Amino acid sequence: MNSKEKLLRKIDKYWFVSKLIRSIRPPSLKFDLNGKKNRACFSKALLESGLMGDIIDIGSGPIKDGNTKGLSNEIIYRRKTLDYIKNSGVDIVGDVHELPIPDCSVAGVLFQGVIEHISNPQKAISEINRILKPGGYIYVEAPFMQHFHYDPEDNYRFTDDGLEKIFSLNGFEIIKKGSLYGPSAALADVLIEYIAILFRHPILYWIMKWIMGWLLFWIKYLDILFIQNQQSKYLSLGVYIIGRKK
Repeated sequence: MNSKEKLLRKIDKYWFVSKLIRSIRPPSLKFDLNGKKNRACFSKALLESGLMGDIIDIGSGPIKDGNTKGLSNEIIYRRKTLDYIKNSGVDIVGDVHELPIPDCSVAGVLFQGVIEHISNPQKAISEINRILKPGGYIYVEAPFMQHFHYDPEDNYRFTDDGLEKIFSLNGFEIIKKGSLYGPSAALADVLIEYIAILFRHPILYWIMKWIMGWLLFWIKYLDILFIQNQQSKYLSLGVYIIGRKK
C-alpha cells in the first residue's frame, strides 16, 4: 500500500474530515482540449461503420459516467464498463489480460488512462484485438510526461509514436494520433511534484501537493497556445490514438 492509500484510509475514519479534504481537492491538470473531440471522432467512425455491439470501457473505475465527454448518446447507451474490482458503476468484472468477453463480439473499446497501470500491454492489446469485430474501433489515452502515480501500480509511459507502434504490431490500423494534454500541463505537473517531494513525510508531501495544486493549476490553460503546435508532442502530459482492427 502506497503513502496516498495509507493517508486516505486514515482520513476515511473521520467522515467530516474526509468530506472536507475531498471537497478542497485542487483542480485536475488535465486541460481536455483534444479528448472531447477525439471521443466525438471515435463515435462518428463507429456509427458510420454500421457495426453493432457493445462499446467496452476498460478500466472505467467506479464512476458510471466516466470520461464520456464527446461520445454520442447512442455510443453512451451501448457502453459497458469493465474494471478489475466490482463497484456500483462496473458492468463487467475482469482482467484486461484475460477479458471475459467472446471473440469478435464488440464494436468498440475505450482504453483511457489504463495502459500505464497494467503489467503486460502486449497481452492486453492482443486481448482487445480478440474481442473486437473486424473493423472495430479503439480509443486510447496514455501519459507521456506525467508524474509517477499508483493505481494500484504504475509501469509505463508512451509517446504517440510508441502507441502507434505497439498497436500496429498487434493488428490495428492507426486512424489518428497526437498530444492529448500539452506542455503547460506537463510543466505544472512537474513543478507541483518537485516542490512536494521536498517534504519527506507522506502527510506533508500530500498537503504541499494540494497547496501547490491550487497555486499552479492555472498554468495548464497556457496550452491553448500550444496544443495545435506539432512540437508540443515533445513535452506533452499525455497522448492518444484512434485505431481500427484490421
